[in-house]
Amino acid sequence: MTQDTQKNENGFLNLPFVNKALNLTAIKKASSNVLTAQKKKFENTLELSKMVLEAHNWFNSAQGQALATEYSVKWTAEQFSLNVFGWQKSYFYKLVKVAKLEESIVNEFTEQCDKLESDKKEPQRSVESLLKFAKAKDLEPADGNGENEEGTEVEEKESVLLTLSYKKEGKNVAFRIMSNGTVKTTNSPEELLEAIALIQATIRNESGESEE
Repeated sequence: MTQDTQKNENGFLNLPFVNKALNLTAIKKASSNVLTAQKKKFENTLELSKMVLEAHNWFNSAQGQALATEYSVKWTAEQFSLNVFGWQKSYFYKLVKVAKLEESIVNEFTEQCDKLESDKKEPQRSVESLLKFAKAKDLEPADGNGENEEGTEVEEKESVLLTLSYKKEGKNVAFRIMSNGTVKTTNSPEELLEAIALIQATIRNESGESEE
């Protein structure tokens, strides 16, 4: 984009009438509120992870185990998660892993998320993304000082480019093409091809083309 093009576009968007017609002020405010809510939710999850780890550590302590034995309570980590918090083990283990991460890793992840947002991009600010980021940092080759080289980046939030949903005779076919080019589906290639064939046939019928 040339400087003149960008100047013209900015001038167009800054026109009061255009701003009002596109409802830009309200949209920007709503978008900012969404990002703020996502950031606050992530921060709350970080605090939650610390409390969960403390609770689990206490249960496994001498005092916790003595009381549990007194009441004939014998829980595995999975049972502890389900009986105390009502969570499946996968979420419980993720929170425990997050709580055990080095503070420097969490801070670096958060800073990169903030940087992406300042560049008008949407980061994957989540427990799963943080753990993936931490794992990548751990797998990076070390430099001469024995420290991991910088370069690990927070992933941007995926957007859906195309969604297809198809139902016939009790059969559900659905898949999504994401912005990174990956396809998300639980159906077989044959089922997807059947759905695509139906779309092609429908388009031909609508356009009046023959099926020859």
